[in-house]
Amino acid sequence: MAFGVGAALIVAALCEFELSGRLRIPLALALLGDASYSIYLVHFLAISAAAKVVSRWHEVLPGPAAFFLLVLAGVMGGLAAHFAIERPIMELWRRGSRHLAS
Repeated sequence: MAFGVGAALIVAALCEFELSGRLRIPLALALLGDASYSIYLVHFLAISAAAKVVSRWHEVLPGPAAFFLLVLAGVMGGLAAHFAIERPIMELWRRGSRHLAS
């Protein structure tokens, strides 16, 4: 309980700092945050596909490098889905909601 309350207070303070302009989020981290749902949905498929390719290089590719490539594939696959699918759908949603409001 104490950890949960403490963590909630930290998150609330960081949100307040961001809203007041005292905390600036780097663009790369903001992009990862915006794309996090797409990354969550797509990462397993992207990692599975990349693992088939990386497994062919297992004799020459060190383990940490293979791991890095798999993580990169998961994130890049999610970012691709974000830009190709999620963002266009969200833009259509915003345009539709503006028309409904007027």
